[in-house]
Amino acid sequence: MGDTKRSAFRWVPRSLGILLAGFVSLFALEAENLTDALIHLSPLVLPILLAVLSGWRHPVAGAIAFFVLTVAATLFFHTYRRLDRFLITTAPPLAIGMLFLLQWRLSSRR
Repeated sequence: MGDTKRSAFRWVPRSLGILLAGFVSLFALEAENLTDALIHLSPLVLPILLAVLSGWRHPVAGAIAFFVLTVAATLFFHTYRRLDRFLITTAPPLAIGMLFLLQWRLSSRR
């Protein structure tokens, strides 16, 4: 596999994880002050950022972290009841976890 594809598989899950954290943080803009915004951000944005950071050097750790986030979001938001809720809330972390896993598989074959 070429260096360009390998580099893409390395940066796509990281970039998508950061974009997911940014998207989720948009919902904290409704807060009236900084303290309220941090309270809104902490339950979901911090675990996403920690998952991205864990996958930065160890892609399999990032994959596991995003899979755990997927299960947690499914149980917390009860998305197993409706397909549209599942696709909106739990499909992005699942896809990012799969991309981290794919990056790990491709880097272990070198």
